[in-house]
Amino acid sequence: MMEHIMPDIPRIYTAVAEWMACMLFILPVKKRFQKWQTAGIMAAVLLIQSVFLVMTDDIKIYFWIPCMIVAVFLMIVFIYSCCEITFTDAAYFGMIAFVVAEFYGIVRMAGCMLLFRRGDDKLVALQRSSGSDLWCNRTDPV
Repeated sequence: MMEHIMPDIPRIYTAVAEWMACMLFILPVKKRFQKWQTAGIMAAVLLIQSVFLVMTDDIKIYFWIPCMIVAVFLMIVFIYSCCEITFTDAAYFGMIAFVVAEFYGIVRMAGCMLLFRRGDDKLVALQRSSGSDLWCNRTDPV
């Protein structure tokens, strides 16, 4: 939609960022299940979150907020299902995890844009070799 102003962050990266943000709260807290069951839940949620966000990549703009609400709800359920905490605590942690994931995404995008905007050949080559041009959806320096 606004690709000409600021490129879109690929949704798979958003899903991984949201999953990792949830992990920040899940790992230090007492678990609800045994380790192998918790690991299974973690893998399943990563898959579900990734599929959901990738499938909703080309939606109309007025469906974007409902999709983000579903993504946050998935994060809250993920935290609640893994940790021995109340649903209210899981909602609190889920909201913070969502903000952390979005903050990481924007910081990553800003870093990418900064490297491309500088036009330094070595930095651009580093971006391309690391696969970070996928984040920027562009192959030439600005």
